[in-house]
Amino acid sequence: MGNRLCGKHSASEESFERPPIEPSTLHGIMGQSSSHDATSKESPLPSSHPLDGVFTRYTEQDGEGVMTGPGFQQFFEEVGVDLADLLSLYVAFRFKAFAAGTFTRDEFVKGMQSVGCSSVEELKAFIPELRKKMEIPREFSKFHNYVFDISRDSVEQRSIRIGVAVPLLELLLVGRYSLGRPFVEFLGHHRPADGRGGVMTRDEWNSVLPFMQRYPSVESLADYSIDEAWPVLLDDFVESLRGGEGAATEMTPPKQHVAACFCSLISLFVHKGRWAQAPIIQQAYSASCPSHRAPSSSCVPSFW
Repeated sequence: MGNRLCGKHSASEESFERPPIEPSTLHGIMGQSSSHDATSKESPLPSSHPLDGVFTRYTEQDGEGVMTGPGFQQFFEEVGVDLADLLSLYVAFRFKAFAAGTFTRDEFVKGMQSVGCSSVEELKAFIPELRKKMEIPREFSKFHNYVFDISRDSVEQRSIRIGVAVPLLELLLVGRYSLGRPFVEFLGHHRPADGRGGVMTRDEWNSVLPFMQRYPSVESLADYSIDEAWPVLLDDFVESLRGGEGAATEMTPPKQHVAACFCSLISLFVHKGRWAQAPIIQQAYSASCPSHRAPSSSCVPSFW
Protein backbone atom coordinates (compact mmCIF):
# COMPACT_ATOMS: atom_id res chain seq x y z
CA MET A 1 0.00 0.00 0.00
CA GLY A 2 1.32 3.48 -0.79
CA ASN A 3 2.56 2.60 -4.29
CA ARG A 4 -0.91 2.36 -5.81
CA LEU A 5 -2.12 5.42 -7.71
CA CYS A 6 -5.52 6.19 -6.24
CA GLY A 7 -8.41 7.93 -7.92
CA LYS A 8 -10.66 6.94 -10.79
CA HIS A 9 -10.34 9.96 -13.07
CA SER A 10 -7.44 11.84 -14.60
CA ALA A 11 -7.34 15.23 -16.28
CA SER A 12 -8.62 14.93 -19.83
CA GLU A 13 -7.92 18.51 -20.86
CA GLU A 14 -4.75 20.53 -21.23
CA SER A 15 -3.29 21.71 -17.92
CA PHE A 16 -0.98 24.57 -17.07
CA GLU A 17 2.57 24.16 -15.87
CA ARG A 18 3.52 26.83 -13.36
CA PRO A 19 5.45 26.85 -10.08
CA PRO A 20 3.48 27.65 -6.93
CA ILE A 21 3.60 31.19 -5.58
CA GLU A 22 3.93 31.53 -1.85
CA PRO A 23 2.13 34.59 -0.46
CA SER A 24 1.90 34.73 3.32
CA THR A 25 -1.82 35.38 2.98
CA LEU A 26 -2.55 31.93 1.58
CA HIS A 27 -0.46 30.30 4.29
CA GLY A 28 -2.45 32.25 6.86
CA ILE A 29 -5.79 31.21 5.40
CA MET A 30 -4.90 27.53 5.35
CA GLY A 31 -2.74 27.45 8.46
CA GLN A 32 -5.22 28.99 10.88
CA SER A 33 -8.70 27.82 11.66
CA SER A 34 -11.50 30.04 10.43
CA SER A 35 -14.13 31.74 12.53
CA HIS A 36 -16.73 29.76 10.57
CA ASP A 37 -18.69 27.04 12.26
CA ALA A 38 -16.68 23.98 11.23
CA THR A 39 -19.68 21.68 11.33
CA SER A 40 -20.18 19.77 8.09
CA LYS A 41 -23.55 20.07 6.40
CA GLU A 42 -23.28 16.56 4.97
CA SER A 43 -24.99 13.55 6.53
CA PRO A 44 -22.76 12.04 9.23
CA LEU A 45 -20.69 8.90 8.73
CA PRO A 46 -21.12 5.74 10.79
CA SER A 47 -19.64 5.89 14.27
CA SER A 48 -16.50 4.09 13.12
CA HIS A 49 -14.57 3.98 9.87
CA PRO A 50 -11.20 2.53 8.78
CA LEU A 51 -9.92 6.07 8.12
CA ASP A 52 -10.64 7.14 11.71
CA GLY A 53 -7.19 6.05 12.81
CA VAL A 54 -5.56 8.18 10.13
CA PHE A 55 -7.67 11.19 11.09
CA THR A 56 -6.97 10.79 14.81
CA ARG A 57 -3.21 11.01 14.20
CA TYR A 58 -3.67 14.67 13.30
CA THR A 59 -6.20 15.62 15.96
CA GLU A 60 -4.41 14.39 19.11
CA GLN A 61 -2.44 17.64 19.48
CA ASP A 62 -5.48 19.87 19.93
CA GLY A 63 -7.95 17.38 21.41
CA GLU A 64 -10.90 19.13 19.72
CA GLY A 65 -11.89 16.26 17.47
CA VAL A 66 -11.13 18.29 14.36
CA MET A 67 -7.96 18.54 12.29
CA THR A 68 -6.64 22.07 12.71
CA GLY A 69 -3.54 24.01 13.74
CA PRO A 70 -0.35 21.90 14.01
CA GLY A 71 -2.18 18.71 13.06
CA PHE A 72 -3.56 20.32 9.90
CA GLN A 73 -0.10 21.56 8.94
CA GLN A 74 1.46 18.16 9.66
CA PHE A 75 -1.08 16.46 7.39
CA PHE A 76 -0.15 18.67 4.43
CA GLU A 77 3.55 18.27 5.14
CA GLU A 78 3.19 14.48 4.99
CA VAL A 79 1.13 14.74 1.81
CA GLY A 80 3.88 16.89 0.31
CA VAL A 81 1.86 20.05 -0.28
CA ASP A 82 3.00 23.43 1.03
CA LEU A 83 0.23 25.40 2.70
CA ALA A 84 1.34 28.34 0.55
CA ASP A 85 0.61 26.31 -2.60
CA LEU A 86 -2.79 26.89 -4.18
CA LEU A 87 -3.15 23.11 -4.30
CA SER A 88 -3.68 23.06 -0.54
CA LEU A 89 -6.90 25.01 -1.08
CA TYR A 90 -7.86 22.66 -3.89
CA VAL A 91 -7.51 19.67 -1.55
CA ALA A 92 -9.84 21.49 0.86
CA PHE A 93 -12.23 22.03 -2.04
CA ARG A 94 -12.18 18.32 -2.92
CA PHE A 95 -12.78 17.49 0.75
CA LYS A 96 -15.69 19.99 0.78
CA ALA A 97 -14.19 21.71 3.81
CA PHE A 98 -16.59 24.26 5.25
CA ALA A 99 -13.96 26.28 7.12
CA ALA A 100 -10.44 27.33 6.23
CA GLY A 101 -7.60 25.54 8.01
CA THR A 102 -9.90 22.83 9.39
CA PHE A 103 -11.10 19.35 8.48
CA THR A 104 -13.86 17.68 10.43
CA ARG A 105 -13.93 13.89 10.65
CA ASP A 106 -16.72 13.66 8.07
CA GLU A 107 -14.95 16.02 5.68
CA PHE A 108 -11.68 14.13 5.95
CA VAL A 109 -13.11 10.65 5.57
CA LYS A 110 -15.50 11.54 2.75
CA GLY A 111 -12.81 13.61 1.09
CA MET A 112 -10.36 10.73 1.09
CA GLN A 113 -13.09 8.46 -0.27
CA SER A 114 -13.93 10.94 -3.02
CA VAL A 115 -10.38 10.77 -4.40
CA GLY A 116 -10.20 7.01 -3.88
CA CYS A 117 -7.46 7.05 -1.23
CA SER A 118 -7.32 5.02 1.98
CA SER A 119 -4.02 6.33 3.38
CA VAL A 120 -1.86 9.46 3.44
CA GLU A 121 0.71 7.64 1.32
CA GLU A 122 -1.87 7.01 -1.40
CA LEU A 123 -3.00 10.62 -1.32
CA LYS A 124 0.59 11.78 -1.64
CA ALA A 125 1.02 9.59 -4.73
CA PHE A 126 -2.19 11.04 -6.17
CA ILE A 127 -1.21 14.70 -5.69
CA PRO A 128 0.18 15.11 -9.25
CA GLU A 129 -3.17 13.93 -10.65
CA LEU A 130 -5.03 16.34 -8.39
CA ARG A 131 -2.86 19.21 -9.65
CA LYS A 132 -3.76 18.32 -13.24
CA LYS A 133 -7.44 17.97 -12.43
CA MET A 134 -7.44 21.39 -10.75
CA GLU A 135 -6.54 22.96 -14.10
CA ILE A 136 -9.50 21.51 -16.01
CA PRO A 137 -11.54 24.65 -16.88
CA ARG A 138 -14.90 23.52 -15.51
CA GLU A 139 -13.31 22.19 -12.33
CA PHE A 140 -11.20 25.31 -11.93
CA SER A 141 -14.29 27.50 -12.25
CA LYS A 142 -16.00 25.70 -9.36
CA PHE A 143 -12.80 25.86 -7.35
CA HIS A 144 -12.43 29.59 -8.03
CA ASN A 145 -15.85 30.30 -6.52
CA TYR A 146 -15.09 28.04 -3.55
CA VAL A 147 -11.93 30.02 -2.74
CA PHE A 148 -14.09 33.09 -2.15
CA ASP A 149 -16.35 31.24 0.29
CA ILE A 150 -13.55 29.79 2.36
CA SER A 151 -11.69 33.12 2.47
CA ARG A 152 -14.48 35.11 4.14
CA ASP A 153 -14.10 36.16 7.75
CA SER A 154 -17.57 34.78 8.53
CA VAL A 155 -20.33 32.95 6.67
CA GLU A 156 -22.57 36.01 6.82
CA GLN A 157 -20.16 38.11 4.77
CA ARG A 158 -20.77 38.73 1.08
CA SER A 159 -17.31 40.14 0.50
CA ILE A 160 -13.68 39.45 1.33
CA ARG A 161 -10.93 41.86 2.31
CA ILE A 162 -8.93 43.22 -0.59
CA GLY A 163 -5.71 42.25 1.19
CA VAL A 164 -6.88 38.64 0.95
CA ALA A 165 -8.39 38.86 -2.54
CA VAL A 166 -5.34 40.25 -4.32
CA PRO A 167 -2.78 37.51 -3.49
CA LEU A 168 -5.39 34.78 -4.00
CA LEU A 169 -6.33 36.15 -7.42
CA GLU A 170 -2.65 36.34 -8.26
CA LEU A 171 -2.43 32.60 -7.66
CA LEU A 172 -5.66 31.90 -9.51
CA LEU A 173 -5.21 34.14 -12.55
CA VAL A 174 -1.57 35.01 -13.22
CA GLY A 175 0.04 32.51 -15.58
CA ARG A 176 -3.36 31.22 -16.70
CA TYR A 177 -4.89 34.30 -18.32
CA SER A 178 -3.09 37.06 -20.18
CA LEU A 179 -5.15 39.76 -18.45
CA GLY A 180 -4.56 38.16 -15.05
CA ARG A 181 -1.49 40.17 -14.11
CA PRO A 182 -2.90 43.55 -15.27
CA PHE A 183 -6.14 42.90 -13.38
CA VAL A 184 -4.44 41.92 -10.12
CA GLU A 185 -2.24 45.02 -10.29
CA PHE A 186 -5.26 47.19 -11.11
CA LEU A 187 -7.26 45.74 -8.23
CA GLY A 188 -4.43 46.26 -5.77
CA HIS A 189 -4.12 49.93 -6.65
CA HIS A 190 -7.72 50.77 -7.49
CA ARG A 191 -9.94 49.15 -4.88
CA PRO A 192 -8.21 50.30 -1.66
CA ALA A 193 -8.72 53.89 -2.79
CA ASP A 194 -12.06 53.82 -4.58
CA GLY A 195 -14.19 54.44 -1.51
CA ARG A 196 -15.77 50.97 -1.34
CA GLY A 197 -14.33 49.83 1.95
CA GLY A 198 -11.36 47.87 0.66
CA VAL A 199 -13.38 44.72 -0.06
CA MET A 200 -14.32 42.61 -3.08
CA THR A 201 -17.90 41.38 -3.37
CA ARG A 202 -19.02 37.90 -4.34
CA ASP A 203 -20.52 39.18 -7.60
CA GLU A 204 -17.23 40.82 -8.54
CA TRP A 205 -15.22 37.73 -7.62
CA ASN A 206 -17.49 35.31 -9.49
CA SER A 207 -17.42 37.54 -12.59
CA VAL A 208 -13.63 37.69 -12.89
CA LEU A 209 -13.10 34.18 -14.27
CA PRO A 210 -15.83 34.37 -16.94
CA PHE A 211 -14.41 37.75 -17.92
CA MET A 212 -10.90 36.32 -18.29
CA GLN A 213 -12.23 33.43 -20.37
CA ARG A 214 -14.30 35.64 -22.64
CA TYR A 215 -11.60 38.26 -23.16
CA PRO A 216 -8.28 36.41 -23.55
CA SER A 217 -6.27 39.47 -24.64
CA VAL A 218 -6.20 43.24 -24.64
CA GLU A 219 -7.17 43.19 -28.32
CA SER A 220 -10.32 41.18 -27.57
CA LEU A 221 -11.54 44.02 -25.34
CA ALA A 222 -12.50 45.89 -28.51
CA ASP A 223 -15.77 43.93 -28.24
CA TYR A 224 -16.33 44.84 -24.59
CA SER A 225 -19.40 46.94 -23.85
CA ILE A 226 -20.35 48.61 -20.59
CA ASP A 227 -23.98 47.83 -21.47
CA GLU A 228 -23.36 44.19 -20.63
CA ALA A 229 -23.98 42.88 -17.13
CA TRP A 230 -20.38 43.04 -15.88
CA PRO A 231 -19.66 44.62 -12.48
CA VAL A 232 -18.52 48.25 -12.48
CA LEU A 233 -15.12 47.06 -11.27
CA LEU A 234 -14.55 45.33 -14.61
CA ASP A 235 -15.83 48.38 -16.51
CA ASP A 236 -13.22 50.44 -14.67
CA PHE A 237 -10.51 47.87 -15.42
CA VAL A 238 -11.28 47.87 -19.14
CA GLU A 239 -11.34 51.66 -19.18
CA SER A 240 -7.93 51.74 -17.54
CA LEU A 241 -6.51 49.40 -20.19
CA ARG A 242 -8.01 51.39 -23.01
CA GLY A 243 -6.40 54.48 -21.53
CA GLY A 244 -9.55 56.46 -22.14
CA GLU A 245 -9.87 60.02 -20.95
CA GLY A 246 -11.32 60.08 -17.47
CA ALA A 247 -10.46 56.45 -16.76
CA ALA A 248 -11.63 55.39 -13.32
CA THR A 249 -8.11 54.60 -12.17
CA GLU A 250 -7.10 58.22 -12.74
CA MET A 251 -9.92 59.62 -10.61
CA THR A 252 -9.46 60.29 -6.94
CA PRO A 253 -12.04 58.78 -4.56
CA PRO A 254 -13.80 62.15 -3.93
CA LYS A 255 -14.14 62.75 -7.68
CA GLN A 256 -15.49 59.25 -8.21
CA HIS A 257 -18.07 59.77 -5.48
CA VAL A 258 -19.10 63.19 -6.82
CA ALA A 259 -19.32 61.83 -10.38
CA ALA A 260 -21.59 58.99 -9.27
CA CYS A 261 -23.89 61.31 -7.32
CA PHE A 262 -23.88 63.84 -10.15
CA CYS A 263 -24.95 61.24 -12.74
CA SER A 264 -27.69 59.95 -10.44
CA LEU A 265 -28.99 63.48 -9.93
CA ILE A 266 -29.03 64.15 -13.66
CA SER A 267 -30.86 60.89 -14.28
CA LEU A 268 -33.49 61.81 -11.69
CA PHE A 269 -34.14 65.20 -13.27
CA VAL A 270 -34.41 63.67 -16.75
CA HIS A 271 -36.72 60.94 -15.49
CA LYS A 272 -39.01 63.49 -13.82
CA GLY A 273 -39.10 65.61 -16.98
CA ARG A 274 -37.58 68.56 -15.16
CA TRP A 275 -34.36 69.04 -17.09
CA ALA A 276 -35.44 72.52 -18.28
CA GLN A 277 -36.33 73.43 -14.70
CA ALA A 278 -32.87 72.68 -13.36
CA PRO A 279 -30.64 75.51 -14.65
CA ILE A 280 -27.99 75.03 -11.97
CA ILE A 281 -27.60 71.31 -12.70
CA GLN A 282 -27.75 72.02 -16.44
CA GLN A 283 -25.02 74.65 -16.16
CA ALA A 284 -22.80 72.31 -14.14
CA TYR A 285 -23.36 69.51 -16.63
CA SER A 286 -22.49 71.75 -19.60
CA ALA A 287 -19.38 73.06 -17.86
CA SER A 288 -18.08 69.58 -17.04
CA CYS A 289 -19.13 67.98 -20.34
CA PRO A 290 -18.96 70.78 -22.96
CA SER A 291 -19.03 68.32 -25.85
CA HIS A 292 -22.26 66.67 -24.70
CA ARG A 293 -25.83 67.78 -25.14
CA ALA A 294 -28.42 67.45 -22.41
CA PRO A 295 -29.07 63.77 -21.68
CA SER A 296 -32.28 62.18 -22.90
CA SER A 297 -34.71 59.97 -21.01
CA SER A 298 -33.18 56.96 -22.80
CA CYS A 299 -30.10 57.45 -20.63
CA VAL A 300 -32.03 56.85 -17.42
CA PRO A 301 -30.92 53.69 -15.61
CA SER A 302 -33.54 50.98 -15.32
CA PHE A 303 -33.53 51.12 -11.51
CA TRP A 304 -35.16 54.55 -11.58
